[in-house]
Amino acid sequence: MEQQQIDLVKQYLQELRLPEDITHKQKRYLQKQAHKFTIYKDKLYRYNTDNGIIRKVLNKQEAEEIMYSYHQHPLGGHLAYNNTLHKIASRYYWENMTKDIMEYVKKCHRCQRHGKKSLKEELYPVPVSVKPFDRIALDVKHVQASRSGNRYIIAGIDYLTKYVEARPIRFQTASEIALFLYEEIICRHGCPTIIVSDNGKPFVSKLIQQVCKNFSIIHKTTTPYNPQSNGLIERFNRTLGQILQKRTKEEKDDWDSYLPAALFAYRTIKQGSTKNTPFFLLYGYEPKTPFDIDHHVYERNSPKFEAILRHRTIHQIYNLNRIRDAGVQNIQRAQESQKKQIENKILDERKELKPPFKLGDIVLIYRDYLSTSWSAKLQDKWEGPYVIQHILGKGTYHIKSMDPHDIKLRRIHGNRMKPYLLPKVQWCQENERSIMTNLDEQTNDLLH
Repeated sequence: MEQQQIDLVKQYLQELRLPEDITHKQKRYLQKQAHKFTIYKDKLYRYNTDNGIIRKVLNKQEAEEIMYSYHQHPLGGHLAYNNTLHKIASRYYWENMTKDIMEYVKKCHRCQRHGKKSLKEELYPVPVSVKPFDRIALDVKHVQASRSGNRYIIAGIDYLTKYVEARPIRFQTASEIALFLYEEIICRHGCPTIIVSDNGKPFVSKLIQQVCKNFSIIHKTTTPYNPQSNGLIERFNRTLGQILQKRTKEEKDDWDSYLPAALFAYRTIKQGSTKNTPFFLLYGYEPKTPFDIDHHVYERNSPKFEAILRHRTIHQIYNLNRIRDAGVQNIQRAQESQKKQIENKILDERKELKPPFKLGDIVLIYRDYLSTSWSAKLQDKWEGPYVIQHILGKGTYHIKSMDPHDIKLRRIHGNRMKPYLLPKVQWCQENERSIMTNLDEQTNDLLH
């Protein structure tokens, strides 16, 4: 619906009469659409009669604030377009929201500096249990040292729901792994039947063997330093690395303080394989966020909406086992489909040709010199922005930094560059805002 039509719906519901200055056809359309909306405390909400979901209707200014909160806030995690859209669309509605969210994520400064260059890795299907935390993957990854001295993240992921438990640790030892397995997995979710890990020294220690024996756990191992052999943990590591990497430089020094928020962001991502979020598959409902306070007030205070909410909650709990069974089938279908599609996708990506760059284009430069270790994941993969100063031919360019204090010209091949899209200034991080504010003026100056 267009914004003007939404305004008419709100007016109609408030005044309970049709506007006089619209056509008969518009009046019929207005009456037809009005049943999808309701007014509460002078706010307009859109109601889906099929699933009982109620979404607050936002204006453009409110939409900007919500996109910032759900994408750039630590609890948002700078997630990709589809995940950001799912989180917002389940709670809010506005005109052209799909297009707006796509553009917002595409132009995010932090996301552009982190975007991947390499091709997608092949996936390796594994059997899936029908009960949460019956089969889990365990892993420990090295990260740059935080100010508090933590250098590793230990994580356990459920193969069915994709729900993850993780904590920062200083040392990669068998005792730390055993403590995590007991406190975060067994005491929270019960004893798993199977755990999968690599066969690194801490995981095959006598202590871990004894813990597994005491709790009747089968321990299966894969080869070390081969993340493809445990695809679930590798995909989590990649996503978590992307979330933490998109924090500012100062925040990265305290990455362990942002880990709980990053985990929340991951737990509330709608998984393509299960068609649900890990949080929902484990608990049977979606979590309330700090951004939804106003959105949920009406549900507590209005008898009408209390009844709707109660019916929806009972329906969700009643169907949770059915949804989990469907999740298993969805995972199996996704595994088969992804395995068939990966070779064609790689070929398609290789066939893509970048358009030629032009004088004055604003670009980012890929940092090929970065280490391939996981500790380098917290560093930006792309640096910039830069402005193209000269076209040298044979795919090479002279570029210059947008920072007026950096006057050095760099000779760069086009294969290491990608276009930089200007984000909306009002929602940039404080330490990025000074660059964004002056981009247009500096571009003209740097070309002369």
